[in-house]
Amino acid sequence: MIRYILKRLLMLIPVMIGVSLFIFIIMDFAPGDAAMTALGDNATEQQLFEYRQERGLNDPVFVRYARYMLGIVRGDLGTSYITNRNVLQTYLQKLPYTLELAFSGTLLAVFFSIILGVIAALRRGTIIDSSVMILALIGLSMPLFWLGLLLIICFSLNLGLLPPGGAEGIEYLVLPAVTLAVAKMALLTRTTRSSMLEVINEDYIRTARAKGVSKKDAVRKHALRNALIPIITAIGIELGSSLGGSVIVETVFAWPGVGRLIVDSIGKRDTPMVTGCLILTTMIVAMLLLIVDIIYAYVDPRIKGQYSK
Repeated sequence: MIRYILKRLLMLIPVMIGVSLFIFIIMDFAPGDAAMTALGDNATEQQLFEYRQERGLNDPVFVRYARYMLGIVRGDLGTSYITNRNVLQTYLQKLPYTLELAFSGTLLAVFFSIILGVIAALRRGTIIDSSVMILALIGLSMPLFWLGLLLIICFSLNLGLLPPGGAEGIEYLVLPAVTLAVAKMALLTRTTRSSMLEVINEDYIRTARAKGVSKKDAVRKHALRNALIPIITAIGIELGSSLGGSVIVETVFAWPGVGRLIVDSIGKRDTPMVTGCLILTTMIVAMLLLIVDIIYAYVDPRIKGQYSK
């Protein structure tokens, strides 16, 4: 297992290099001027030239990339072109908001999707099963920005029950978390249903029922426990996608997380901030998936045996 973990950690190195190089090249071709954004439209040509020289913006993209990577080796993710703030410190200030949103949305999705998935599996072929699957398909097909705007119109503008954006209190988390949860629920519900359908037809379930175990206990103590093995992987993937893909939700609800920071930085051509944020987010998601793999191995001893080879 230790060997497997070390191998996965070493695989992060080429991933980080590929992500950072891709971002640098894309940002170099993106329209806009970081110097103009930082100094304003009234800046003179001399001021713009000095700003670019001071930050090395006139150097070729690969020279700037090499300089940036040397900084990372020293533990320095750089300084924002626009705010002159340390990238790592800025990221760590925004990260708790993104974690709060990602975990809240994923927990909501897990809670309801397991309930709906189990019910759909136990009522296979009925109107309940069909209704759950139709709802899951709608949730999977619905664009997040459209759902977010719909919830704002309904619960904020029309009913006035919840705030439309910001992060001043727990009530501000409800609409973003629900929006994020809907898309997650769709996939997790389908995964739970499929996993349960496979398990409830196994011989040990029929044996348990033949020994007098009630259907409820057979599902709760035997079927659900074994059905959770593939669901754990799906939950880890969905949580990782929530951390890395909450950009739309954070933008719609003005949630001050990492996703919104990245969007704002892209618009301002703030290459160090964009690169640093995406590298750190990639590392967190990769570590999260590694933890899920380790949990998966301990839940299913067969997988643990494969990792030990």
